[in-house]
Amino acid sequence: MARDWVEDELWNWSRWANTGPWPGPMYPPRSGSAEGHYIVHGWGEEAPIPPHINYRNAEIVDKVYHRLSLAERRVLKAEYLSPWDYGRFSAGGIHVASRRLRISVREYERHLRAAREKIRREFG
Repeated sequence: MARDWVEDELWNWSRWANTGPWPGPMYPPRSGSAEGHYIVHGWGEEAPIPPHINYRNAEIVDKVYHRLSLAERRVLKAEYLSPWDYGRFSAGGIHVASRRLRISVREYERHLRAAREKIRREFG
């Protein structure tokens, strides 16, 4: 089964939201030591090129995100902005995410479907 294009737009939005200069969401290129001499492995010229981000589409999704209900925003955050911390890809997956948000799995999935449908309509 092919992945829905809305899913692709949400992952694009996730990459967009999680990029940016320090002190943004990315790790700092240097240690927090007083000297600051240690450079984190993988930073600099050798760092991998991040996947392409469609900024226009990410901003459209972000506008929708800010109009969603609090529950829908929390579910999108768990699912796309922090998926390895407490989203579908964490140990325990959607069950852990729903427990942390203090909602049922059924509610989690309902909010996720509602948010995706609102994004789908925005691209209309």
